[in-house]
Amino acid sequence: MRHIENKKSRNLFNLICCIFIVLSSIAYHIGTDAYAYLKEFDKYIILSDIDTKYLLSFSRYQPGWVLFQVLSKSIIPSYYFMKLLYASFINIIICNFIRSNTKYVFTGLLLYGVILYLFFNFEIYRQAMAVAIFLFSLKFFNARKWIKYIISVGCAFLFHSSALILLLVPFFKFKLHKQQLIISIALAIGVFAIKDLTLNYVQSFFSLGLMPIGSGSDLIEYYMNSDRYGDSGFSISNLIYYCFYVIFPLFSIYYFNNKGYEVKYQGLIVFSCLIYLISQIIPIFFRLNQYFQVINILFYVDIIMVLPQILFKRNRKLVSTTICVCFIYFFSGTYFQEIGNMRYKSGVRYYPYYSIITEQTSPAREEIFNNISY
Repeated sequence: MRHIENKKSRNLFNLICCIFIVLSSIAYHIGTDAYAYLKEFDKYIILSDIDTKYLLSFSRYQPGWVLFQVLSKSIIPSYYFMKLLYASFINIIICNFIRSNTKYVFTGLLLYGVILYLFFNFEIYRQAMAVAIFLFSLKFFNARKWIKYIISVGCAFLFHSSALILLLVPFFKFKLHKQQLIISIALAIGVFAIKDLTLNYVQSFFSLGLMPIGSGSDLIEYYMNSDRYGDSGFSISNLIYYCFYVIFPLFSIYYFNNKGYEVKYQGLIVFSCLIYLISQIIPIFFRLNQYFQVINILFYVDIIMVLPQILFKRNRKLVSTTICVCFIYFFSGTYFQEIGNMRYKSGVRYYPYYSIITEQTSPAREEIFNNISY
């Protein structure tokens, strides 16, 4: 699970990246959002027929996404060609970002495959495009080339409006110190203490119909009413998630800094924790954290591979393997959660896997597609 040192490792890296692309490109009726995009693809026109008015005529979609669909259809009028372009774009950028930012490349790719791959490749197409552009823009963030960074954020915004949150990223280019840790922990405890009261108040606010029509009110209402995102009650599982996504990262980063190991993009990890805190009150903010999930994977890799080297003198590989298995178990739990009030688990959206070669479908998955309002 170590870094790429030789030709064999580079070939393995390229093979894994290609597998990610191919599995995404040829998937048949996999993923709820992917099925919606498949149904919509035929509605797009070709490049020679478009104008600015057409690009801006989609209330749900940003013009960058519409233009991408049109360009793809103009080259080859096939949804699966569009999917090939899409899968190549996001997976090449994500895989190379992991390779460029950690020595433990294959551990990072493993976690990407378990935690993010299915969601990025079969669900949130538009936001995943924005995420990929953001990851590419981080080279400007690192070099403090802010104009180029802002232009990149503008490009991300053309695919998903939530990318506006990335304009705040430059304010989180810092190293976590003791004072910042204390403030962050105090804020986390405060938000947890008032979470129930505040969330109920926010839910009441939206239930009065005060959200302007056309501003994403349907999506906000879904997150507010979701058992997973809008659950205001106290439970051990909620406390565990809270500690894992907020308390644990903050203390871990501070510990690493004290031991002389600097966690990459630690300011952005703190920003991710802050977004998680806000999402406890306004659940739609969960979606904003998608921009930082690949960065969080780099942090998880540090926990798996670097922390045992600091804490243990023996059996480091065994400890790393155990931690890795625990991470996989923790995150794979989302695939066993029920889908709304349906009798199926979330993982049914992706398994069993079928491709365009056979065009076989899953009855359970088709039932889910037919019961979801797009």
